[in-house]
Amino acid sequence: TVRSEALWAISNALSGGSSEQIAALAQLGCARVLVDAVGGDDARCRACGISGLEGLLKAGNAQLETLGENTYATEIRSLEGVAWLDALEDAAEDAARDKVEFIRKCMLVDVRGPSAVEGPP
Repeated sequence: TVRSEALWAISNALSGGSSEQIAALAQLGCARVLVDAVGGDDARCRACGISGLEGLLKAGNAQLETLGENTYATEIRSLEGVAWLDALEDAAEDAARDKVEFIRKCMLVDVRGPSAVEGPP
């Protein structure tokens, strides 16, 4: 579908884009789109949403040294809190479980301070 292709493009940009490109996507509201995708019924859209959130949160972890917080995690928390995480875990395919665990840690652990949450290999 067009939606899954758009989510795929966002996910790719978040996993391989520059910090400026990622910041631009965040300003355009990609976090809301990704959270909505992981809560949807389409498995491909959920997978893209999971990958996109992982990329966004990893980029946010890189902000810790300069900003002292992962602003993307803060933004995601402000959208839906963390209630959607349980549904995310239930919907994740085996291949995405490491990504889901990374997302969960970023959302539930206060990542302020010197150590960021390590992502899956």
